[in-house]
Amino acid sequence: SDNKEVKDCKEATVYLSKVPQGRQALNRTFIDINNIVNYKEIIQLKDILCSKFFVKLLEDTLNIELKDSRLRIELLRNKSNHWIGPHLDCKEKLVSLLLYINFNNQPIMSGTDLYIKKNNNYDWKDNKKLLDNNKVYDDFEKVDTAPFINNSCFLFCLNKDAWHGRDQQSSSL
Repeated sequence: SDNKEVKDCKEATVYLSKVPQGRQALNRTFIDINNIVNYKEIIQLKDILCSKFFVKLLEDTLNIELKDSRLRIELLRNKSNHWIGPHLDCKEKLVSLLLYINFNNQPIMSGTDLYIKKNNNYDWKDNKKLLDNNKVYDDFEKVDTAPFINNSCFLFCLNKDAWHGRDQQSSSL
């Protein structure tokens, strides 16, 4: 199917800043067929994630259909002062799997924060507004944090209640 979210997109050069702040503390690289050779460690991971066994495991365990989906690999580097407001992933991300790599002993509680809405003010259409508004935390309750443990992962399915982010208070850990 035609993915309108990425149609006519251009590849952007990503620079790792020395002192990023807020949402800009996130440095992101998208891995695709054009640059995966530069990330040899990712090739084996990609092969596993695309294997019939793993896809069937996800489909059976999560009760979802992945037949017409595609894999998108992003490498993210969050600095200690990184924050991102509660948000839902884009509708094209049927499953999000965050693999934590913690070689430099970052605090365990610096993983992904999970939220519930205190009201029904927000939906997918509000994601952009939410991501750019650090005051939105008042409308959500943080209920848990996925621990940032090396070689662990956090997985969730696309749904209307999969609110996640990184709050500003935890970001100073």
